[in-house]
Amino acid sequence: MLSKSQKNKLRKMGYFADQQGIMKRFLHDPGAWESHLANSSRYILNFVLKNRPGKVAILGSGWLLDVPLEELVAFSSELFLIDIHHPRQIRHKLRNYSNVVFLDYELTGGAAYEIYDMVKGANNGIRRDCGK
Repeated sequence: MLSKSQKNKLRKMGYFADQQGIMKRFLHDPGAWESHLANSSRYILNFVLKNRPGKVAILGSGWLLDVPLEELVAFSSELFLIDIHHPRQIRHKLRNYSNVVFLDYELTGGAAYEIYDMVKGANNGIRRDCGK
């Protein structure tokens, strides 16, 4: 679970607005995304059908637009959806699937927050030595 400070930093970095922007662009012009989403979904599905991994993890799961969700839920003993923030609509949509696990995790290992802090410091007139 994200702390209040982390959520605040993500909001200031525009993360939540960017995430909403992805969905708005998709809804505004779904045809522009069709080929990419179909290719990504097909690649994931082919991999799962060929390798039968049992457990599947989607890193940066977001809106799951490019994920063959129904198939993954059916073919996986556990489906781990890993993202820094899962859209409320996605959590609601998958609430009844017992094999879906939501993991709130910042995949950069904290680098996003560190960069934010460095840029914020630079904007406040603080000069940082970048390893020199």
